[in-house]
Amino acid sequence: CNLSLFRAGYVGVDVFFVISGYLMHQIITKSIRASAFSFSGFLVRRILRLYPAYCLFLTIITAYASTQLNYFEYDTFFNALTSAVLQTVNVYFFGHTGYFDAGSGNNYLLHLWSISLEWQFYLFFPLLLYFSYRNNISRLTMLSGLFACSFLLSLYSFHDAKMAFYWLPFRIWEFVVGAIAAEAQARNPPSAREKLYLASNIAGFSLILVPIIIYPSMDTSSFPGLLALPPVLGTALLLAAGSHRGPQRRLEIFMSPFVWIGNLSYSIYLYHWPIVVHFGKTDSSPADANNTLSVLLLTLACSVFSYYLVENVFRRIKRRAVVISWCAIAASCFVLALGGQRRALLASRLDEKQIHFQSFAHDTGGLDGKKILGAQGAPPIYLFFGDSHAQALMKIFDDLGVERHVSGLFVRTNHPLFNCARLYDYKKNPKEHQNEQEDIARLIQEFSIKNVIISARWSWYINGYLPHE
Repeated sequence: CNLSLFRAGYVGVDVFFVISGYLMHQIITKSIRASAFSFSGFLVRRILRLYPAYCLFLTIITAYASTQLNYFEYDTFFNALTSAVLQTVNVYFFGHTGYFDAGSGNNYLLHLWSISLEWQFYLFFPLLLYFSYRNNISRLTMLSGLFACSFLLSLYSFHDAKMAFYWLPFRIWEFVVGAIAAEAQARNPPSAREKLYLASNIAGFSLILVPIIIYPSMDTSSFPGLLALPPVLGTALLLAAGSHRGPQRRLEIFMSPFVWIGNLSYSIYLYHWPIVVHFGKTDSSPADANNTLSVLLLTLACSVFSYYLVENVFRRIKRRAVVISWCAIAASCFVLALGGQRRALLASRLDEKQIHFQSFAHDTGGLDGKKILGAQGAPPIYLFFGDSHAQALMKIFDDLGVERHVSGLFVRTNHPLFNCARLYDYKKNPKEHQNEQEDIARLIQEFSIKNVIISARWSWYINGYLPHE
């Protein structure tokens, strides 16, 4: 499923972070000023607001995934599920897959990295605001300093794009911009904001929508960084402008459906990605209009159910913190127990052939780094090069070469296509492509190679996306 006009939908997460920082700043500072702030009370309210719908979602997706995945795929899913329950799934994906990596679109829980980041923010931000209040430190100065440090860290993280994408220190500036917007709104009277209300809304929406439309659908190195600044500032403008009861009342009436969608946004975020993955695995075209409509309608239906029958119900519950905490722990244990039970069930259905076959899935027979395949000492008669898909075939070529007393050269490269205008990575780093191409050409000339074999994941290199995306 692919909404091509809104190809940079990942920008929505940055908007979400700004809104979160704005709301948390308002909630916490209001409690502090009323001398009613309690860190445990704050966390309990967050649990009641977010965790019931979250646990229900995990329960549903765990049961569903067990019907769609084989044991080995489900084992990977269960590892991500465990991290999702512990709110460390951003750390898990940092160690296992980049957000834009080929194949990441198959993971039902990929989108939960941002919710884990949100919970980590909840543990840090209230204490920071409370510290500034108790020590008479200017909140605006403190927030501005934190913004500068985190934003600069994000800009200079080009050496590790995955870390900048997944880790809180590189992302906290987005939350802080929302907090600064709340601080600015509190310091300016409504009369001052009314003068700029319409202009702020137009500028804010433009700064959000334009990047969503013009940014590339897959960017592995330059996002968030500077590219995240326009949508972040646009969201801050919308929030700082606040509501208005003047002549532009019609604009608010026009915006009321979007307010309703905003109320559903948490549930929409939970359910949208697994639904996209499900329809993306069908044989139809990625841009199939029926698929797109099905995704939208099913996401909306799940979100309405989750919001009205789960979120709203639990939001009204008033219980002691210890009771809520134990309920959250019990719900987490239930999700993990269900996931473990489904994994054990799938494991019991495996036969020896499946286990034996899977053991070769990521095995190159200890040939990683080997340059010559087949019979040692024999002159190479072919050149074999490609990405990890070619690497997976090394063992076969090596065994056949030994059996037939021939050898060949092997080159591992992520750039198997020469001078391809549609090749995404080629546009990013043409120099790296050129160097590898020169090496391959030199080997062909040096050994008078007549036969060249190329193996790669062609859908990724040619189209820039996988078939299901």
